[in-house]
Amino acid sequence: MDKKLRKHCITHLAQFFQKSEGCCILLSFRRKPESGSFKLFRMQDFIVMTITWILISLIFPELWQSPGHAYEKHPVIPVGEEQAKIAELDQQLAHAGEADQSLLLIRRGEAYQSLGYLEEAMKDFRAALDRAKAADQPLASAAAAQSLGYLHFLRGAPDLADSLLRTALEEAKSLDQPLLAVFCANRLGTVLFSQNRSEEAWLLYEEALQYADRADDPGLEAGIRRNMARIISDDTRALSHLSEARKAAEQVALPRERTDLLLGIAAEAQRRETGESGIRLAFDCLTEALSLAGAHGTGRQLSHCAGRLGCLYEKTGQFREAMNLTAQALETARSSDAHDLLLLWEWQQARLLRAQGDSERAVAACRRAVYHIEAIRQDIPITYQDGRSSFTETLSPIYLGLADMLLLSAAKETGEERRQALLREARQAVERIKRSELTDYFRDPCVVALTRGIENLSPSTAVIYPIILPDRLELLLDMDGRLWQKSTAVEQKTLEQTVRLLTAQLRNRQAFEKTAAEVYDWLFRPVASLLEEHQVDTLVFVPDGVFRMFPVASLWDGKRFLAERFAIVTAPGMSLLDPAPLARGEMLSLMAGMSDPGPVIFDLPENFWQSMTRSPESARDLGVRGISVEVEPFEGRAPLPRSAKENPELIRKIRQRLALPGVDAEIRQISGQLHGTVLLNENFQLERFAREIGVQSFQVVHIASHGYFGGKPEQNFIMTYDRRLDMNQLEAMIKPKQLAATPVELIIMSACQTAEGDERSPLGLAGVVLKSGARSALGSLWPVSDLAAQEMLPAFYTHIKEPGVSKAEALRRTQISLMQKKEFRHPFYWSPFILIGNWL
Repeated sequence: MDKKLRKHCITHLAQFFQKSEGCCILLSFRRKPESGSFKLFRMQDFIVMTITWILISLIFPELWQSPGHAYEKHPVIPVGEEQAKIAELDQQLAHAGEADQSLLLIRRGEAYQSLGYLEEAMKDFRAALDRAKAADQPLASAAAAQSLGYLHFLRGAPDLADSLLRTALEEAKSLDQPLLAVFCANRLGTVLFSQNRSEEAWLLYEEALQYADRADDPGLEAGIRRNMARIISDDTRALSHLSEARKAAEQVALPRERTDLLLGIAAEAQRRETGESGIRLAFDCLTEALSLAGAHGTGRQLSHCAGRLGCLYEKTGQFREAMNLTAQALETARSSDAHDLLLLWEWQQARLLRAQGDSERAVAACRRAVYHIEAIRQDIPITYQDGRSSFTETLSPIYLGLADMLLLSAAKETGEERRQALLREARQAVERIKRSELTDYFRDPCVVALTRGIENLSPSTAVIYPIILPDRLELLLDMDGRLWQKSTAVEQKTLEQTVRLLTAQLRNRQAFEKTAAEVYDWLFRPVASLLEEHQVDTLVFVPDGVFRMFPVASLWDGKRFLAERFAIVTAPGMSLLDPAPLARGEMLSLMAGMSDPGPVIFDLPENFWQSMTRSPESARDLGVRGISVEVEPFEGRAPLPRSAKENPELIRKIRQRLALPGVDAEIRQISGQLHGTVLLNENFQLERFAREIGVQSFQVVHIASHGYFGGKPEQNFIMTYDRRLDMNQLEAMIKPKQLAATPVELIIMSACQTAEGDERSPLGLAGVVLKSGARSALGSLWPVSDLAAQEMLPAFYTHIKEPGVSKAEALRRTQISLMQKKEFRHPFYWSPFILIGNWL
């Protein structure tokens, strides 16, 4: 490489690594600005960048000093400077020779990334890598690889990030470039830590620390030591590393840089249970950071320092000092109309006011926090880690806090009109969380776009809306356009433990009566007299949290099951697809089933093979349909040897374990009841299934095959004879029929299950309705009895054809007929099937 270019490249690497760290964001839907349009750059774009970092730091407070950044740089982004830089780089690239292009592309990619144009940044990094390799520029190639690799990680592709960062690290070491090596090692450590590979991450952080020492940069050392503290489980050792990080930060000359480092160290100290020493370290760091920000920092830094120090005072119960600092943070944030900061400090102020008994002002502050969320909601990129989303983990507590305070106010309100307004506002706040949960689970902002609010309920229908709060369970009962409020004094921890116990008892055919009665007392007894008074016969249950994990039909009042009293439907929120009644008459049906699996077994995820080959078949697997395997514990283990899938005896055992002998009889029975097309075993192949749906207007789609809905949407699938059918494919097949004259009314999955012990899993069943556009779905929460299913499904179709019988009532009658038989009395047999969506 030309010496001049090499020197320029090294100088630039040092500059952009030290100036751009912390400015990365995870997702952006922005498009590339047209040439010459930078003067139109909106403040919303700045908000997108800053709110993302706030969200990340709130989900994981330890990321105030992210392991992915060699040291913390709060996103004080010089927007105008970055715009000008891109314009200048465009001009330079237009006239640059091949030797200069890779470096210019890296610089422009970093500028795009800092402004939130991640697609453009990705293109530039890729182009820079290709050109650097073609021009034999190893240093530029390594720089491009590390930038591209880390951007892949931020966007949820850790495997790609791992490969690129390892390549860049090896190149940096071979070129003896410690500055580049420290960033590559540190970022690779981040990737590994995110995959729970802490030991490997630790070794990389140690390696990064050695390179930082060679680079003689105390800021790098401070950041890496803070990252190492994050991995350590022992609080005393972690505090030692944080103290060393603090000493290194004191040597950083630039006030703004030192401020950000101190904020990161304080965040980690606050996160850990380090006692008085940790609190003192956090206090000292934040006090110094506040002083530095006041003298040399930006308004945003000053707001952050004051707000975070106020948060520390809040946690130690020093409310007066906390209020003063929060007021300072708010005032500074208001001066720049920074909605992203204002929502944080208004929420903090609401908590402080509530703790001091000023409920009216607390509600007002919380409403302002929600206002600021809504002001920028569409500009907030949703970020994910370990299945958790930025909205659900960081902003939903604000909505839930507002609902909590509104419900307390409503309970004290004497005026009926005012009480109804408070209750509706509280329900609306929780509803925003539910809609965001669905959006975040599927990572699809359009998943609830076609829903509409539940309106015009019949006089005999009631909606039960439970809200789980830390100290109590609130019940909102909606009947005849009016809300009733009931409260049960049970702590969240106790409630969740009991519901999980009940779920396990039901799934495993154990004694359940005592636990079911206890949950009934919390969830339904408070409203039982109201339901009886209004002669309610249909319940729309909108579950929250752990209430999704079990069927409420199985609750026991000491004499009867809830299913014996009410027709029950589950709704993911106070919205559903078109609530038009089911069209009567002959319904064209597609009946597909698999009793003996074919090539699909080779299409199953690796962890399913691991589980089925390494875990013995248990007694509870006998006579049930559904993939009754433990999946999650096998993730991350050594891959299954390739030879395993070539072992005839093993293949025979897998096919035997996945066989569904009752499906043949089930399909034979229902094909005599319904008019339509039958696809069984070899005929139930993915292409044939898709083709039939494409050319016919089926109202009922009945699938008798294994299905699995896990805690992550990518785990959800149904088995056809030859391949897996995932939910995106099902959506592509059925959604075009949504607005047809005869849309798909009902999807029935008679051998599906949701993952055990994960309250997010049932969202996958809800997604069958929401994503596919079908009006409703009937699926099971756990593997069902083969004999019970053979009796239950034909009976359901018999009842649904009866005049005036809704889908929910047909399910109730079917369940009652089953529970009246001694061998099927236990709820294990009849209760796992739940109806989701339209119940009419």
